[in-house]
Order: sequence, then C-alpha cells, then structure tokens
Amino acid sequence: MFDEESGKTLADLVMPGDTAVIAQGGEGGRGNMHFASSTRRSPRIATPGTAGEQRWIRMELRLVAEAGLVGLPNAGKSTLLTALSAARPKIAPYPFTTLAPNIGRVSISDEESFTLADIPGLIEGAHKGLGLGIRFLRHIMRTRLIVYVIDATDDPAAAFATVRGEIAAFDPMLAERLALVALNKIDLLETAEVTKIARKLRKLTGLEVFPISADKNEKLAPLVAAIARMLHTMEQPAHVPTEL
Repeated sequence: MFDEESGKTLADLVMPGDTAVIAQGGEGGRGNMHFASSTRRSPRIATPGTAGEQRWIRMELRLVAEAGLVGLPNAGKSTLLTALSAARPKIAPYPFTTLAPNIGRVSISDEESFTLADIPGLIEGAHKGLGLGIRFLRHIMRTRLIVYVIDATDDPAAAFATVRGEIAAFDPMLAERLALVALNKIDLLETAEVTKIARKLRKLTGLEVFPISADKNEKLAPLVAAIARMLHTMEQPAHVPTEL
C-alpha cells in the first residue's frame, strides 16, 4: 500500500494474517452519561470526539511465487506451467493468450515442491506500459528466481535481450536476480542446431541454459531439478512487518 500523494510505502503485507494501520481513527467523544452523578442525574454536558486521519492510498496486489516464468508472448510459458503443474492456463497460438498471472505448484517429491508463476508475455516497451506493461512486471518482484523462457526457433539472443532489457528498465535490481534460461521448442529443430544455440546463449547470458520442449514434455526433469537446487541455495528472505 502506498500514500497516493507522497508515494511512500505504508505497508507491505506478505504473510497470512499481516495487518497494518494506514489511517488512525479518531477518538470518540463522551456523552452526558459520563458526567452523571448522584446529585446530577441528567447533566447537559458532552464532549465532541476528534476526527480520524484521512488519506488517499493506492493498493497493489503482487502474486507470491518462488520462481517466475518470463518471456516474449508465445514463448511457451503457459505450456510449460501446464506441463510441470496442475495449473491449466489458457493456451492458444496467438500473442497475449495469458491476460493474468497463473500460479501452479511443482512437485519434486512427496515432501518437496515449489510454486511457479506464469507472467504474461513482455514486449519491447513493457516498462512504459506497452502490451500488458507494468501491470504484470511488478509480479516478478515477488519471485525469488526468474526463469527466462526463450523460443529456440525465433532469434533466442534477441528475445532474451528484449525481456532482460524490459526487466532492467523497470527495476535494475530485478535484472540481477538469480535466474536461468529454459530454451523451449527444441522439438522443432535438429539436435546439432539446439546444441549450437544453447552454447551461444550460455555464453551471451552467463546463465545456465536448459533445452526443453514443454509441448512434448521433453527434458523437463533437469530444468525442475535446477530450479529446486537454486532455490535451496538461496536464503529464505526474512519478513519484517512494517511498523507505522
């Protein structure tokens, strides 16, 4: 929650049960019953209360997930979420099929799992509001790990540069967050071509690159294992309630 006039953060409610006072209520007045006594049965005395605090606030809802799928429209993010979890986002062969973030839980074992968010596709200029714009860029801020989903058939290097650039323009610190690359749609290319692209992307990004086919459910296990491993190596962020 933000103060609309100053832009100051008033509260950040993350954990279940979190509460915060953003506008202090006034104090009630005292009616004549408070002034009654044995000799003054019906006093004509009363005191007015004080007005409460008034302010305009802006509230933002940000999804909480451990890992977030980001990429250009039609990169296969929703297909990947469907392949890895029980979530069933809308999937269609045209841009901006996903109009709202979707969350699924990915099971690693009977005792271990993590939450994965499918963030609607980003395009160049998203940080300025183009496409689905900053309405969904802010959801990435809640993820601990970013998974760049890149279409192997459509200039992967340029796609990564566009998405990473939009995230950096929105929040430079966010672009430095722990991340890896899921090189999707490898079923449409020859193995040698996939190897070449993955090697080039690894060198360009400095990130681990995992060639996969979300549509064919190919090579997803190494990706899931890497996400789980990276989440394990990260310190769980401590939650400090905002004091007002």
